[in-house]
Amino acid sequence: MLGETLEPRSMLAVTASVTSGTLNIVLGTAGDAAFLSYGGSSYTLTNGTGVPVSGSPFSGVTAAVSVAAGAGNQSFTFNGSTALPVSLTVDSAVEATSISTAINASGLATSTVSISSPVITLAADISTTGVQTYVGAVQLAGSPSLTSSNGAVTFKSTVDAYFDMSPQATIVIGSSPCSVSVGDLNGDGKPDLAIANFDSDSVSVLLNTTAPGATTPTYSPEAQFATKTSPRSVAIGDLNDDGKPDLAIANFISDSVSVLLNTTAAGATTPNYVNQITFASGSGPGSVSIGDLNGDGKPDLAIACKGLDGVSVLLNTRAAGEAIPTFASPSTFATGSDPYSVSIGDFNGDGKPDLAVANFTSNSVSVLLNTTAPDATTPSYANQATFATGSKPFSVSIGDLSGDGKPDLAIANSASNSVSVLLNTTASGAPTPSYASQATFATGDTPLSVSIGDLNGDGKPDLAIANSYSNSVSVLLNTTAPGAPTPSYASQATFATESRPLSVSIGDFNGDGKPDLAIANYNSNSVSVLLNATTPGNPTVSSLNGTTFAAPVGGTTPLGSLAIANGPTSL
Repeated sequence: MLGETLEPRSMLAVTASVTSGTLNIVLGTAGDAAFLSYGGSSYTLTNGTGVPVSGSPFSGVTAAVSVAAGAGNQSFTFNGSTALPVSLTVDSAVEATSISTAINASGLATSTVSISSPVITLAADISTTGVQTYVGAVQLAGSPSLTSSNGAVTFKSTVDAYFDMSPQATIVIGSSPCSVSVGDLNGDGKPDLAIANFDSDSVSVLLNTTAPGATTPTYSPEAQFATKTSPRSVAIGDLNDDGKPDLAIANFISDSVSVLLNTTAAGATTPNYVNQITFASGSGPGSVSIGDLNGDGKPDLAIACKGLDGVSVLLNTRAAGEAIPTFASPSTFATGSDPYSVSIGDFNGDGKPDLAVANFTSNSVSVLLNTTAPDATTPSYANQATFATGSKPFSVSIGDLSGDGKPDLAIANSASNSVSVLLNTTASGAPTPSYASQATFATGDTPLSVSIGDLNGDGKPDLAIANSYSNSVSVLLNTTAPGAPTPSYASQATFATESRPLSVSIGDFNGDGKPDLAIANYNSNSVSVLLNATTPGNPTVSSLNGTTFAAPVGGTTPLGSLAIANGPTSL
């Protein structure tokens, strides 16, 4: 589209409608990727394969011939200046309603073909990247009388990458793991794992020992640290400002949150945490997230409490220089029924972190906009705005899924076997959030967790979903056009896990630049790590909005010598 960054070897195309005239074809050696077609047929362009002369609208055509290209260049111009010096090549065909001169590719330097009301399509093979805005009238440099009637040309291209994940590597941990988070816990630059173990009342820490680029992940022996009863969720953040990522754990049965301060030496092979400090959370805490909610530079806690039908906010009150964090008593804000998950993001662009909460029983997501004054000792939020989801939403994640700069929502719907995507339509600074109606996409059986990350390297955030009763993780690759009002995703690709996966997180575990997956498996007391095995693909044209050309020609008046030939192929 206008202003799009063209990936290497992207395919471009422009269509030209001509009333009548003649077209001079220069013969020579075959080229790479351009064609002329009669009647407006659509073709899939691929590097070097050409286009077959077959099918509609070729019925009634007097003759169809293939002509190879010769020396010479042809370029597009915009507003009379060459904005895109693209040389064209051809190894395809010319189809015509009649042929005034027989074409003999082996014996003639040029041949003339009479044409009547065709559509001419020119395609170029770009070998470098660049940003181009195509505005103004377009014309073919070799045929100045052939000028577009439009003021702009729109191109779209995508990279057809091969996406895959390696088979899981499993690591046995505590009993009934139900939440996994990713962070560098020993300061060696490798993302480690923290896992909440529901039935062993503990959190497991696995330090990453995987060699860069390795095809199999490795971890140090599990270290377990005590929590309160039935830890349901774990989050990672530096809660005492010492530069080391600490742990916050929501304890479902004991109605508390545990804070474990990280005392691991940089680069150590064994993790170390001080004994937990616990704070009251409210009834039935099932999810905890970390963020600076009052703008004082200290990470606070937001906790979804099923028993309260609300979210609790605990402000960090640690004094400067103190090693042990303290938190204010929880302030509770109403949500829908049975909130199971909370995430933090700035939804209205006012610089304050807001809350999104998945409400299991009310089949909705609540958005609470932050109205807390900077440095205030008591948090404040606007009343919740609720938006419909699928059935029994269990997890919510935040990311810019449409590329418009606004944080959108992805929700795993456990009873409808789907993920909902709600695109953010909130105006900057608005006091009330707004979202487009949900778009739903199929997952596996009973999805309980969704995470967001660019898994195939195309710059668009994709979705990873843990399917509890399919024993699998689904990956949905994002195909949404930038700024589109409706999201789109490729059909799910599924990958095996162990039994009852409840949580999925994303991180580059082997340092190859590709995001991998970590999954907590409740029934098998393990965590699965799936390394990303995606390989690059060839760019292809996914859709095209060409521009219509008009030429004041008639009879056998030539359009000019239109040489379609080999030449440089770079922006």
